[in-house]
Amino acid sequence: MSKSLKSRFTRRSFLLGLGATAALPILAACEAQVVEKTVEVPVVVKETVIVEKIVEMEKVVEKPVEVEKEVIVEKEVEKVVMVEPTALPPVEMNFWYGKPEFRVPLQNIMKLFRLSEGASHINITVSTFPNDVAEAKLKTALAAGVGQAPDFWADQGRPILDERSKEGNYLELTGKVDQSLMLPIARDQMTVDGKLWGIAAGTFAVGLGYDVELFDNNGFEVPTTWAAFDELCQAVQDIGHQPMIAAGKDLAHTYWYFLGMTASALGNDGYVELTEGTRKLTDDENIDAWSRIVSWADKGWIQKGFLGTGYEEAKALFANNQCAFASAGPDDFKGYLQVNPNGHWLWFPYPASPYTNKSAHVSGTDPNWFAYSKTKYPDEAVMFLDWAVHVEGQTAFMDLYGGLPAIKNMEIDDPIRLTMNRTPETMPGWWQRKETVNTGGPMGKNQAALFGGQMSVEDYAGEVQATIDELRKM
Repeated sequence: MSKSLKSRFTRRSFLLGLGATAALPILAACEAQVVEKTVEVPVVVKETVIVEKIVEMEKVVEKPVEVEKEVIVEKEVEKVVMVEPTALPPVEMNFWYGKPEFRVPLQNIMKLFRLSEGASHINITVSTFPNDVAEAKLKTALAAGVGQAPDFWADQGRPILDERSKEGNYLELTGKVDQSLMLPIARDQMTVDGKLWGIAAGTFAVGLGYDVELFDNNGFEVPTTWAAFDELCQAVQDIGHQPMIAAGKDLAHTYWYFLGMTASALGNDGYVELTEGTRKLTDDENIDAWSRIVSWADKGWIQKGFLGTGYEEAKALFANNQCAFASAGPDDFKGYLQVNPNGHWLWFPYPASPYTNKSAHVSGTDPNWFAYSKTKYPDEAVMFLDWAVHVEGQTAFMDLYGGLPAIKNMEIDDPIRLTMNRTPETMPGWWQRKETVNTGGPMGKNQAALFGGQMSVEDYAGEVQATIDELRKM
């Protein structure tokens, strides 16, 4: 092979790269080829390459033999076209929430969302407000419209949603957010007339959180019956410690005590009968349950002045181990740790009553998240809410916020949530069912008279029952 021919062939081979099998015996004699290849967008170009007469030297035993070959090679060549990614413009969104103790967990959830695929340009700022002003502030902002209203907020599901969905403030999510993994209760709570209006970020189970160190140091055991619960309260008081804390100012913890003891006295079947009208809150079982709550206050097992104690204050008292136990759901424990990083708490359900012989808790969906119908960024709003009801978002919710999952097949390994899942009896939160949605009104209005001795338990229960009877007629 001539030197000029060999040089010309080598340069051409370098440009085209190694290709068809037929060319391999010839090209093997050439110099080693180095092909740098960065593939972004492949563009296929067909070229016909004619390799001119090439003389290849083949060695035999005694003398070289010159062989002439003419090879036509049709080769597909990849041309590299470099495409620079186009940066998405930044998106700034706002999320309003009514529980200040969850500001940091929510901020961290938003950070994890931003790390998810396709969301690096989305920043969601979390603002929290005290419970007693959050609702009014949101209504004012929604009335003012774009520029004042947040892009997301936490709100109530059904039956409140039945009416609020007609106001035009919620972004409809039907066909946009995947519902396939949602638990039935989570899907049903967010759906009105076949349309999905929000997502249940989590579910809950409310029972009683307790101070593990106090229990361990004093040999206290988790009570399993009403009688054992009374004995525990007295034992805690006897060592000079406060048995329980309640926030009565805004009917927070007291509300849960009423519901929890009813759940223990009636069970879920009894609650269903209550909504059907075949059972009453004035029945003996429930009167017994609510009379016990009044006795807790009379004996000092609930702190003095609890009717003037606000929600945040009561939770802070419990977090600082000022009582043995208090009403608590799965999300509360993250808030406790923010107040007291060294605290150690676990959870037990409302002890079994002699009427059902089953311990019980109160359950439902919470928190429920919605997007504003007039948000500047509807696609990004849908992206976030859809992320929140899949494994990545639910894992972030459970790890950071602390609730129970709202989708199927999530693994649970922490002892608090495992105990909740094993509770034999569960009753729905009353505000999440049409027949009992208005019960909180007379409960809050009359609780001072009840605990002050100006109203009997029977009359108190009768006032609450009247709201159920009224709604059942509608």
